[in-house]
Amino acid sequence: MSFVESNVHELARLGESLSLLGVNYQANYARAERKERSEVAYIATYWRDDQNRLFAAVKDLLIEPRRKLLEDLVLARSPIPEDILARMRATIRIGKGYDYLAERLNELDIVVGMGGKPWTPRKVLLALGPPQ
Repeated sequence: MSFVESNVHELARLGESLSLLGVNYQANYARAERKERSEVAYIATYWRDDQNRLFAAVKDLLIEPRRKLLEDLVLARSPIPEDILARMRATIRIGKGYDYLAERLNELDIVVGMGGKPWTPRKVLLALGPPQ
């Protein structure tokens, strides 16, 4: 997850706030595609535990749909619980395909472990590992 900022003072304040929460982050810089060609910076946190920590700190301050979007992002990068994996394996064992399972996971709005929306047959295969 990342936060875009063109004001370096605001960027520094954001970094300090994340540090106080115990969230590891990285500052990245890029040229903006604007006429003045100003530099834009963004702070990103790539690590699941840090994203969980950040979500826990701000979830009560966010209104829908932002809270749900942030929660889904954190869940998508979380490990898939064993009970869901077991249900996924059982679905494949009864002869349903990876495409069917991906569609069903998307219909049920199961985002945990998907890595990003939506589920695809490839993501299901990667989650379950090669057929045995």
